[in-house]
Amino acid sequence: TLRQTIADKLHVQMEQVLCGSGLDEIIQIISRAVLRAGDNIVTAGATFPQYRHHAIIEGCEVKEVALNNGVYDLEEISSVVDNNTKIVWICNPNNPTGTYVNDRKLTQF
Repeated sequence: TLRQTIADKLHVQMEQVLCGSGLDEIIQIISRAVLRAGDNIVTAGATFPQYRHHAIIEGCEVKEVALNNGVYDLEEISSVVDNNTKIVWICNPNNPTGTYVNDRKLTQF
């Protein structure tokens, strides 16, 4: 299958691969599977708008953290995560700014 082929190439389990017809559909699938009314998500204030859109559809609070010179402020993101946070969205590289968090910082996060 396509998922297995991708998993083999990336050296991950097939269950870790999700295919869809674009990022919007993938965000929708994840949001519907994970989020419930009363949960929250954390994301940047200036990022791909579908994170916010699908959280609101699912009845969730959206916690937006401002970018720091156009880059994700991972410390600030960590500080707003609470027991109701179900998803932390980090668009990397960020859309629309094009800035990115390097692999080391993202892994540490």
